Amino acid sequence: DFFISIAGMVTFKNSHDLKKIVQYIPNDKILVETDSPYLSPEPQRGKRNEPAYIINTIKVISKIKKISEEEITDLTTKNFFNLFSNISKWAYKQCKNTIGFSGSYWKVRRLVSNVN
Repeated sequence: DFFISIAGMVTFKNSHDLKKIVQYIPNDKILVETDSPYLSPEPQRGKRNEPAYIINTIKVISKIKKISEEEITDLTTKNFFNLFSNISKWAYKQCKNTIGFSGSYWKVRRLVSNVN
């Protein structure tokens, strides 16, 4: 079993091949990541990357897959917890629908660090 994680490079205007690949990644196998501190997504390209910029990657994936940003957020959050199944479902419920929005990364990080 495997997952495929998409970083900010998918937002680059010349990333046509990567965008085609994203279309075919099953929704239950896709993740998003920042690839910090490098490869910031557009419009922050060239700046130091940070977790808050992940929303730009989610927006592009949403357009490619023709589903809402909220749905991308929810399914990638669910996929994260499926991949890292040792993290409690409680943490998933606490941060559901918040991944990808500014500041939420830190909320999730705090929740996950408190799970035994």
